Amino acid sequence: MRDKAPPPPPRRGSPEDTSASTVARVTIALPADARVWVDNVFCPVRSFDTPALEPGRKYFYTVRAELNRDGRTVVETRRITVSAGQETTVSFAKEPQTVQR
Repeated sequence: MRDKAPPPPPRRGSPEDTSASTVARVTIALPADARVWVDNVFCPVRSFDTPALEPGRKYFYTVRAELNRDGRTVVETRRITVSAGQETTVSFAKEPQTVQR
């Protein structure tokens, strides 16, 4: 009797392919009452992991925030770069930062 063949590896981009080396983490730092959109989609969370990314490539998100400053609604937009295995923090008080995980 032969042993069963091992299951095939997950396909790139599948939900199973989410190891730390294939995803990026994005954290958005802004006041609690601010509203945020990522690529024009309302985002109710302040931190998320991307879908699986191809290592060595750069990907981009556009993050837009509506915040209250001195009684006025201010809209700010940042274009951030993400790569597999990295963490990016977007702060609407300063420029985005990228750190290696």
